[in-house]
Amino acid sequence: METNVESPTRERMVELAHQYFRLVDGEEEGSLPDMFTDEARVFFPKYGTARGPEQFAELAGGLLKSQNFFTHDFDSMVFTVEGNRLVVEGLEAGETADGRPWPAHPRSEGRYCNVFEFAGELIARLHIYADPDFLTEDTDRLLWG
Repeated sequence: METNVESPTRERMVELAHQYFRLVDGEEEGSLPDMFTDEARVFFPKYGTARGPEQFAELAGGLLKSQNFFTHDFDSMVFTVEGNRLVVEGLEAGETADGRPWPAHPRSEGRYCNVFEFAGELIARLHIYADPDFLTEDTDRLLWG
């Protein structure tokens, strides 16, 4: 995605990613949608790509209904930057709406990879790569049974 907006510095992109994760984890007051451009695209496995604020709200609402909370381990985060793109790899954990904690070791480790693309200080594109089967309940398709 090409933009005419100046890319933030590496340090600023990392700060913005930290802010995003603190908002997702409920550790910071603010509005997650305010971090995105109006035309932002957000990909999440099993949902597809949300385009714009309305679909983003649908995607976020579905995730939030299924979980009591998320937590991202800031110490495990690894950042890779290329232009206006920031890739974050790390570990996450949480609890389902019915009170079950995850990740479900040993198969699930709570690994994720998020790819942010910025237009200035706002997120224009976010691809979230994480297994939405947080509890590893979809065992019929495990190939290493």
